[in-house]
Amino acid sequence: MTALRHDASPAHLTTDRPVPRWAETAARLAALTPVLSTIWRLPLMFGAAMGMDAAFMQDMMSHPFWLRFLYLSCLGVLSDGLALLTFALVRPWGERFPRWAPGVAGRRVPVLLVAAPAVVGGVAATAITVATSIRWSGKMNGWNGWSVLMTGPYAPLLLWGPLVLIVTAHYVSRRRLSSGEEGRVVSGRVAHSPAVRTPTA
Repeated sequence: MTALRHDASPAHLTTDRPVPRWAETAARLAALTPVLSTIWRLPLMFGAAMGMDAAFMQDMMSHPFWLRFLYLSCLGVLSDGLALLTFALVRPWGERFPRWAPGVAGRRVPVLLVAAPAVVGGVAATAITVATSIRWSGKMNGWNGWSVLMTGPYAPLLLWGPLVLIVTAHYVSRRRLSSGEEGRVVSGRVAHSPAVRTPTA
């Protein structure tokens, strides 16, 4: 009989099939891509230009501090939170609902429920970051030391979308292989089960 799991761990602690190291690494990189830009933006709320031009900073500082804090904090939480969801593609909770989920505890997560949002997010992230990179210098105060320093934290964002799409493709492939193995195991059990005898008069 083919073993569906790569170790003897409980179902809620392991994926059905082992996640290769390259996919795990790609997921981690995708999750980390927005972190540096989030950190870089934080001083803006205090009036530090961080390479941005005078017009941008004038608009930024025209708002009260609480609004600047709320905007930049929410932007960071949103971008980093979405990036962290990449781990659903390489973690058990992306394959089976947690045991505390009412009505679906322990059941398999439909592939499309995870893959579809991941594809949409990956394509959107790619389109947004590429479009932003094309007009990157528009908000900067010319190319100087600050501009170069600011480009560094934002450059990893170009990898976000492609990495998500790559890991998503592997997720779909891995889940299909797992479903195929499970189907063969079930078929084997049915084929080897003893026939039910019908009592005769």
